[in-house]
Amino acid sequence: GLVGSEMCIRDRMVTLLLNSIATKMDKHEELLFQPNVNSSINNIRDVTLSLSEHETIQISSDSDFSAFPGSGTEEDPYIIEGYNITTDADNGIHIQDTTKYFIIRNCYIDAYKRGVYISNVANNTAKIINNTITNNNYDGIYLRYSDFATITNNTITNNGQGIYLGDSVNATITGNTLINNNGNGIQVAWSSNYATITCNTITNNTGDGIYLEYSSDFATITCNTITNNTGDGIYLYSSDFATITCNTITNNNEYGGIYLYGGIN
Repeated sequence: GLVGSEMCIRDRMVTLLLNSIATKMDKHEELLFQPNVNSSINNIRDVTLSLSEHETIQISSDSDFSAFPGSGTEEDPYIIEGYNITTDADNGIHIQDTTKYFIIRNCYIDAYKRGVYISNVANNTAKIINNTITNNNYDGIYLRYSDFATITNNTITNNGQGIYLGDSVNATITGNTLINNNGNGIQVAWSSNYATITCNTITNNTGDGIYLEYSSDFATITCNTITNNTGDGIYLYSSDFATITCNTITNNNEYGGIYLYGGIN
C-alpha cells in the first residue's frame, strides 16, 4: 500500500478571492471561486464560479432537493454549488432525514451557529467538498447519524470548532485546512468508528488538533500536519485500535504530541 508522502499526493485546495475572509460580506458583493481542477471522482469541475447570494438552505426531506440540479442518484447527485451564504440564521446549510445523494461544493458559508449541519442522512449520500466555512460560533461542519460521509478540501476557519463528527461511521475527512478555530480542529465522538482522517492541515486552534472520544474506534489518522494548537496534537479518549502514522505534529501545548487516555491500542 501507499506510505509516507505517497499517501499525501493530492490536488490541494481552491483559490477563493475575497476582500476579507474574516468578516461578513455585503450581500450584493460578488465572489470568484476557482475549484480544484482534477477531482472528477468528487464531481469537481474545471471552472471559475461566480458565487451568488443565497439565503440559508433548509432541507428536511427528499422533496426539498427539487430546487437544485440533479436527480439524487449516486451517478447524478443533487448539487448545491456556487453560493455565498452569509446569514444570521443558525445554520448556513441544514440537511436532515434524507435518502438522496447530494454534494455541497464551492460555497462560502458564514452563519450564526454552524456552517453545514448534516443529520440522519442515508449511508454514503453526503459529500462536502471545496467550501470555505468561516465565522460560525459553534461548528464549521457538524455531521451526526450519517455514515460513509466525505468531507474533502474545505477551508474551515474562525469557527467555534472545525469539524464535529458524532455517531457516524466510516467517514472520510481528507485534505481540509482547519485554522484558528476556537475549539478542536477535528472532533470525532460517540462510536464514530472507522474514521479516515488524512492529509489535513490543522493549526492554531484553541483545542486539540484531532480529538477522538467515547469509543470512536479503529480510526486511521495519517499524513496530517498538526501544529501550534493550544491542546494536544492528537488526543484519544476511550477510543481503541487507532492507526496513527506519518503525521507531522509540532509545537502543540498541554501534553504535546499524541495523548492516549482510557483506551487500548
